[in-house]
Amino acid sequence: NLPGFIWPGDNVQSNAKPINSSLVNVNADMCNLNSKSNPPRVPIYYVEGLTPKSYLMRTGVYSVYVDGVWYERLSYNDKQTISMGGIIYRVTPIVEFKDHIPVLKDTRFVTLRCSYNRSAGIFGCSGKTSYMGFAEIRDVKPSVFAKDGFSKITMNRKHFEEIRDLTLKITKNAKSDYEKVLAIERFLKENYKYDFRYSTEGDPVYRFLFKEKMGICKHFASAFVVMCNSVGIPARLVVGYKAKPVHGNQTVFGDQAHAWAEVKFKEGWVEFDPTPSGGGKIKTVTEITSVDKRIVANENFTVEGYVRYDGGFVENGFVEIYLKRSKEEDGILVGLVEFKNGVFKANLKAPDIVGRYHVVAHFVGSMAYQESWSDPVVEVYEKPRFIVDIPNKSSEELEIRGRIVLKKLPTEISVVVDGEDRGFVVTDENGFFNLTLNLSKGFHRVEVIHRGSDFVLPSKFEKTVEIGDLEVEISNETVKAWKDNVITIRVFFNGKPVESFKVNNVTVHFGGDFTVRPERVGVVPVFVSAYGFERVVYLKSVSETLIDYRFDDSLKIYVHDSVGNPLNGTIYVNGRGYELKNGFVELDIDGDRAEILYPGDGYHLPARVYAVKGISPIVFVIPIGVVGLSLVGFLYYRRRLYRIDVYFKREKPDLPLIWRVGEIVEFYVFCKSDYVVKIDGTVVRDFRVVFKDEGIHRLEVLALNKKGKVKNSKIFDLMIVRDYGEAICHVFGMMEKVLEVETKSLTAREVLSITRCGFNTTSNLEGYVYGRRSYSREDFIKAFEEVKGCLRDLRS
Repeated sequence: NLPGFIWPGDNVQSNAKPINSSLVNVNADMCNLNSKSNPPRVPIYYVEGLTPKSYLMRTGVYSVYVDGVWYERLSYNDKQTISMGGIIYRVTPIVEFKDHIPVLKDTRFVTLRCSYNRSAGIFGCSGKTSYMGFAEIRDVKPSVFAKDGFSKITMNRKHFEEIRDLTLKITKNAKSDYEKVLAIERFLKENYKYDFRYSTEGDPVYRFLFKEKMGICKHFASAFVVMCNSVGIPARLVVGYKAKPVHGNQTVFGDQAHAWAEVKFKEGWVEFDPTPSGGGKIKTVTEITSVDKRIVANENFTVEGYVRYDGGFVENGFVEIYLKRSKEEDGILVGLVEFKNGVFKANLKAPDIVGRYHVVAHFVGSMAYQESWSDPVVEVYEKPRFIVDIPNKSSEELEIRGRIVLKKLPTEISVVVDGEDRGFVVTDENGFFNLTLNLSKGFHRVEVIHRGSDFVLPSKFEKTVEIGDLEVEISNETVKAWKDNVITIRVFFNGKPVESFKVNNVTVHFGGDFTVRPERVGVVPVFVSAYGFERVVYLKSVSETLIDYRFDDSLKIYVHDSVGNPLNGTIYVNGRGYELKNGFVELDIDGDRAEILYPGDGYHLPARVYAVKGISPIVFVIPIGVVGLSLVGFLYYRRRLYRIDVYFKREKPDLPLIWRVGEIVEFYVFCKSDYVVKIDGTVVRDFRVVFKDEGIHRLEVLALNKKGKVKNSKIFDLMIVRDYGEAICHVFGMMEKVLEVETKSLTAREVLSITRCGFNTTSNLEGYVYGRRSYSREDFIKAFEEVKGCLRDLRS
């Protein structure tokens, strides 16, 4: 019953909140006879272990009555004790108890730290912790009244005397003290009516006994106590809950609040309940007067209504709001609404559902009123959410990537450019889509649209993008290898200067200088990027040519570049050509002088020296030194010949090789020898690759000699993901491994807690894990930078 008040169970709860214990304060409610009492039917606690003889659970005992209100007069200084025998019961709170906990009569010990009054059997403590109670069980045969235990009654003297006269008349034929009490109890049960339509004017006990002759438990029990005390019978009021007399687990609700009485005999306090069986509760009608006809999933909606009976509006209570496909199902509890004066209004959040539903308002009932229902039909719509990556500026080939968050997938996405329909694309089963548009230069309004369907609202993402191209001007396209070369770069987009851009991932401002130091001769790529896309400018890297010689009996010539690599080709001595072998040649020359000219080639500058016999810039100790130097030069040249350089187009040079399915992976290969490129074992010719399957894909570059034999190789593993959330998990996982190695005794998350590393991007990864969020490449880059920063901080 009422699962929304207790556990989620099979029901999804959005806004249902636990009730406040102050709303079900049974002591305050039952002790004031001058007010209406109507505790709501909401669950208060579970209990198990009761018996048919012991099921009234007290929370307060009162012996001071002043003009219709009972007051407590207890001290809590007694010590709890456990005695053998009796019963053991268990209480599990649903709401937090305030000041007192419910216990059975003659409970001597509870498994909580509480203050205790032994005479009243009352435990003073608060909380929401379950506990065991140990109660004595005694079969008492009352004999004569005790000489103490009287309540202090303050009321109109004349009224009090009338009550005493009535009580003496009722008890005149009783043959024992016990029969006197039974006579008073029987008189109230047989001559008075249990009814909630009592008034609150005048002295409540006198009005109940002599005028209206109807009321609820607190009137019956209060009248009983006043009548007993009026004729010298020690009696007091007890307040609590009337549970069911069963041993098994049961739920006790707020409308089971009850009041009864105790009379003190020589043998101890004995319970009496003068309240007759309750009459029927008042019938109610619950109506929803206003509700949004169209509700959007995960957004707020408003519901209004009232709860009334034939005499007017119900004073207060609770209404549960459900969404149900049919009246018979449990449905989805979306709100628990407290109301006053019969009218309720709530602004609630719709759950993540779509379709036609009954909005059900359920008045849960109370001590006085029956429950009732109302259920108009509404339509719940889903509002799609777009996550789209469209750059602010792009080349004429505009790539659009995105995802639509929607329950029913795949679905169709339309694209409109400047008001013109440019077709559609169908998403995959996870809502991802991508397409490429060819647009002219200038500004274009791009709209990505879902046109709606059954219980799905239309949705649109729009953005203005400027189409154009990067134009790069460079001050010098020829640079010297192994030296710092300062060049000036200017970048334009659609003819307008780009104030800030990146060259090889270094930020450069328009017209600024950039230093490049090639580590080889040949074509050197320079990557210029701005506005999210990139251009490659190729520089020609050349080397100075150095000519060393020894001129004695013969002329020995060694030709190399600026870092010692031997050069081949034709060298001219006194106008006659000779072929270099591994940068070396030895000649017999007539005369004492010789002009040595190396004409250069595409990547080596020309050089000229004049050799004079007996003067040489190098000295060879023995002829074998020439051979050794030539051999070293040859081996160095051979190693350079088969060197492989591979550059991937990515935002940061150290960014992990991770891309999303459907994205273009672009790379460049530089190798002086012949080479082949393989992807997953298959030779490819295009250096722009698109992967359709997620997972690890292998890229191999093999350098070949003239016979086709592999002389060198480089291998790269590319990670292709469905969503960049997986890439972020991968990067974060790498960091966790590093931290575990460095810290040994601590886990990665413990180190994060100690170092207080902030992870804005990865802090909500559960959103990706449970499918509630998609991540972009930009999120991936941010997460990578956060991880690097954290590791850098830890190491420093």
